[in-house]
Amino acid sequence: MGNACGKPQSQWKLSQEMLLNVSKIDKGVLMSKAEDVLDNDEVMEIIDRSKELLKENDANFQAHLNLGICLYFIGYYEAAESHLIKARRLAKSFESSYLLGSLCLFKNNFKEAQSYLKSCISEVPVLCGYIKLAEVLLRRSKFSEAREEIKQALKQFPHNAELITILGMTYLPTNLSKANKYTKRAKKIDPLLFRPYINLAEIRKAQEKYDSAIHYYQKAIERGNQTQKGFAQLLLASLYFETGGLEQAITYCKESILSNPSLVEIMKNKGFSFIFEDKDIRNSIENIILKDFDPAISCLKLLYKRNKEEIPVCYFLALAYHEINEIQKAKHYYKKVIHLNLERKTNDLNKLFASRAESILSNMVEVNHTNIMPIENLVYIENIDDKIQENEKSNEEDEAEEMLTVEGNYPNFNESIKPLDIADDGVCMMSAVKSSDVRKTNEYFHSPNKESQDKEMASYEGNTVIAGVTSENNRVYPGKRTNTLRQFASSADPEPGNCLIF
Repeated sequence: MGNACGKPQSQWKLSQEMLLNVSKIDKGVLMSKAEDVLDNDEVMEIIDRSKELLKENDANFQAHLNLGICLYFIGYYEAAESHLIKARRLAKSFESSYLLGSLCLFKNNFKEAQSYLKSCISEVPVLCGYIKLAEVLLRRSKFSEAREEIKQALKQFPHNAELITILGMTYLPTNLSKANKYTKRAKKIDPLLFRPYINLAEIRKAQEKYDSAIHYYQKAIERGNQTQKGFAQLLLASLYFETGGLEQAITYCKESILSNPSLVEIMKNKGFSFIFEDKDIRNSIENIILKDFDPAISCLKLLYKRNKEEIPVCYFLALAYHEINEIQKAKHYYKKVIHLNLERKTNDLNKLFASRAESILSNMVEVNHTNIMPIENLVYIENIDDKIQENEKSNEEDEAEEMLTVEGNYPNFNESIKPLDIADDGVCMMSAVKSSDVRKTNEYFHSPNKESQDKEMASYEGNTVIAGVTSENNRVYPGKRTNTLRQFASSADPEPGNCLIF
């Protein structure tokens, strides 16, 4: 029997009267009302005793509540929900409201989660209830409402760093100066808190201050628990994919899974599955990293013949051709990536590859110092897939030429977050805002200036180009950027299970 807290066995037999403290349950800690931390044996004993009590009397409120709390704590969410609902029917309690709201949040049922959590803080205005309610409101983009709830909470908990962090996040769409101020204040109150560093990293990424973004992600990795650490490593991997740091991107992808294996499903949903499941692509990427391009290209070409609509295959094929200065072929496959992303609904990583391809193609045009042709005038050739081969003898780009519209209806991230000349502490950025690709157009049309564009495009072939700009420490980053989907990791629940992200 678990007596780690010095409780005699007879006391556990009165578990129908045992009151549990759920304030830190989402941080992996379950306590008694006296704030004694319960160990696993004690939790299991409460579960067994609660079951016995329910056999005697199924209308025992405290037994249903305790059983629901303990099942939630050990991860049996469906069973927990059943007992918490029964407990709530017998009598209202903030514990059942809080946990049912959390369960609805896990299932992305935001409206019902909001209802439960409002009930929670109306029953007892607990800190964890305010934080969870604010998270739900932020997920619903109800920033003003979240702000008012947090301001109410701060009247009771005026120096709480988690609340102040969330307050900063509510100002992001309208007032970056206040967002920055509150994030810095939260970081000063609790330098070990995880979330402010993620926010600072995200805003630095939006400002294209990539070294500073990397710095803050690494700080977040140092401060987070294993679940949070894996989340931060995933975000850092996405940044390296966006900026062309392929080796670092792959490294952090693998490390994120080692830190938090439950991220596997999220990473699959976001498009990372090829890193873990497709040996051929993985080997090709490793060859590109080692600058052994010939076997990488050979393997990728075979994969491309097998399926010409795999965006990662097209992207890495473009990257390999780009590295060996086969510019025409690189352009073709970069444009293929953009075309496929426009043509169908894709995952987050594919959107990131398309954004990166747009940026590289834009730089290919700009570097020539001739009549600068915008990215929307770059041509994707629909029927050239089978014509680009290693020993091609002629340029087939005059045939069936269609113009690719890439401006589309991307959300204009730059309008909501404008670059500011600020100190190194940065401005916080909420990564939980749901990002989506809202392009609604898939229109392709023949160029009205076909001949002049053919000549202009032909003048670019064979030129050595630079795919980005170099920072102060010689890292290569994208140059001119279109409306990139910078919040790649925020379009689904970033944390699985019971991780409290704030």
